[in-house]
Amino acid sequence: MDPFHDLKRRLVNWGAYRWRELMEYRPDGSCVNSIYSWGRWDGDDDGYGVIDGNTVIAPQPEEAKAEQEEIDIVDAENLDGLITQIAQGHRIVLRRIYVLRGKKGSPALHEAALRAITLVCGQNKQVNDYMRGRV
Repeated sequence: MDPFHDLKRRLVNWGAYRWRELMEYRPDGSCVNSIYSWGRWDGDDDGYGVIDGNTVIAPQPEEAKAEQEEIDIVDAENLDGLITQIAQGHRIVLRRIYVLRGKKGSPALHEAALRAITLVCGQNKQVNDYMRGRV
């Protein structure tokens, strides 16, 4: 059994949360350079050539849109607070894997980032216990 199974599941949720946050604040079409609105020099603005009576226009089926996954925002924000406490190299690895959903890269770097999160969790628990007089 993978000791990081629950943490990886939570990181998938965190990655979806961070991705949604990135997409929410992305620039819209208003910042596109106006040169593209002028059209092409040959008058073929859409790039498909001249459409006349002999052109066959076939309907294209629309791709099915993926349903948005349910995101546990409270858990994602809690995990985000832990991730901000680890080293920048570990944060980059986690963002690359879980937010950008790129290639996994080095398993050793991935495991080191997971271990860093568990270490921060343990240290935070010790600090909370000390502050509450449990130690």
